[in-house]
Order: sequence, then C-alpha cells, then structure tokens
Amino acid sequence: MNKMMNDIMINDMLNLIPVLLTGVLLGVMFFGGLWWTVQKGISARHPGGWFFFSLLLRMSLAMAGFYFVSDGHWERLLVSLSGFFIARLIVTRLTGLPVKSPSISLPVKSPGISLPIKCPGISLPFKSPGISLPVKSPGISLPVKCPGISLPFKGPSTSTKEAGHAA
Repeated sequence: MNKMMNDIMINDMLNLIPVLLTGVLLGVMFFGGLWWTVQKGISARHPGGWFFFSLLLRMSLAMAGFYFVSDGHWERLLVSLSGFFIARLIVTRLTGLPVKSPSISLPVKSPGISLPIKCPGISLPFKSPGISLPVKSPGISLPVKCPGISLPFKGPSTSTKEAGHAA
C-alpha cells in the first residue's frame, strides 16, 4: 500500500513539471515583453500607447495561460506562478544593467552656462533658464546661482550629526 501511494505522489510531481515549465514560459513572455516595451517605448513617438497595449497584451496572455494551465486546481496554479517568478529572476538577470558605484551626474543648463555637477547618490537633470543650486557634497561646496528657482541639495553626509537631516 505504501509503495502504491509513493508511485502516485511521484506521478503527481512528474505531472507538475510541464505546469512549471509553462509558468516559466509565461513569465519569459511577460517580463521579456516588458523589457522589449521599455526599449521601444523610450524612443517611441507615443510611448503611452506602447506601454498600454503592451500591458494589455501581456496581462491577457498571462491570465489566459494561468487559467488554462491550472485547470481549476490551486496546486497547478501555485506551481505555474512559481515558474512565472523564476522566469522573472532569469529575465531580470539577463536583461539587467551591470551595477555601478553610485556616481551621479547633475547637468544644469542655463543661458550661457553648462555645469556638470557630480554628487554621489542622486541624479537630477535640470534644464531651466534660472536655477540656484547650493550643492553640499562630501568635501565639495558648489553654490551655483542663476536668477529664478532655488533648489537646496545636500549630498550624502559622512558625519553622524548631519545624517538625520540629509535630504
């Protein structure tokens, strides 16, 4: 009797392998499609349309896939969702950019002035006719003043006294 139960459990597990692989396939389509959409949407004339219709298509495919592969069984749905999230890890790993040290560029463009200011921790590209940027960064103090907008910025602080007050 025990051997028969063991055989049934092995058969059930073997039947879940295609379900897991289907979940991985759905995840690759969903997250790979998301990556492709971001690549196309960045330079598209109407990025909102790209993102909306991509979301609609990706969600429809994923939901229909989960519906059919689960066949009304929560166990099969759970296994296919596991495959979906495994695919997320794989696609993120394959398409992700290499992580670099946090060096940030802050290009400020004003009439007749172009100042690339580098501060660790924050990236804020400004294009404005007038900006005042009192920049405080470790070891560097650059008050850049142009008539118009005032935006105080403090970079990461090394002192524990200022750590609670840094923006």
